[in-house]
Amino acid sequence: MNIAVRDLGFSYPKGKEVFRELNFDITQGRILSILGPNGAGKSTLLGCIAGLYTPKTGDILLEGKSYRRMSQREIACAIGFVPQNIIPSFNYSVLDYIVTGCAPRMGVFQKPKAAEYERAWKAIQAMGLEHIAEQSFMKISGGERQQVAIARVMVQKPSIILLDEPTSHLDFGNQMKVLEMMQRLRDEGYGVVMTTHNPDHVLLLDDQVTVLDRNGKLTFGMSQEILDEEFLFNLYGRKLRLFEIDELGRRVCVPQGIS
Repeated sequence: MNIAVRDLGFSYPKGKEVFRELNFDITQGRILSILGPNGAGKSTLLGCIAGLYTPKTGDILLEGKSYRRMSQREIACAIGFVPQNIIPSFNYSVLDYIVTGCAPRMGVFQKPKAAEYERAWKAIQAMGLEHIAEQSFMKISGGERQQVAIARVMVQKPSIILLDEPTSHLDFGNQMKVLEMMQRLRDEGYGVVMTTHNPDHVLLLDDQVTVLDRNGKLTFGMSQEILDEEFLFNLYGRKLRLFEIDELGRRVCVPQGIS
């Protein structure tokens, strides 16, 4: 499945232009990181791709069909979205919360049946969440919530999964778990798109990147080809150093220091 972003522009009502004339593609079997500073419009762009916001100009095409001619349900059947802050309306158990991901493929008044619960259990097993399946979603840790939210998206049976800053507010260990999950999803054939502030996470994933700067300018390509010290300085206004670590077989990004 392919999503084509074409000449996309967005402005809030009576607000300034966030970005314009953005062009790039999202495909299955790849990870696309949307990198940029605060206020650049990363989450807004992800919301447009999720079908939550209507762009001012341009279009988004899902397998050649314009979003403007698709219902939210049609989009949700193809694209799963994991927001930054996950606050359920009810005190669901983890299992019941994951089952709600089946909603886009169910009738308006249809209740989940054995087939939906079976699908949810498969997602729970795939994510290794059996030990918390009966716990309250509200009482599990932040890292576990991210894993549960991804499991919920998986039961939608999407081809593309969008994650808005999935590592924010997580400790280092849980950040690595989320990045590992993203790699696993890519290897299973999903297209994965995430927003992030962290260039080192982009380098660690070693795949595609879309960089959005404060002026709404977009740069798209492979992370190893685009991200260098000069580029990152222009993006963040701070000196960041890139080092090739032979033992790790990759580049790492670290700040030069605190002045």
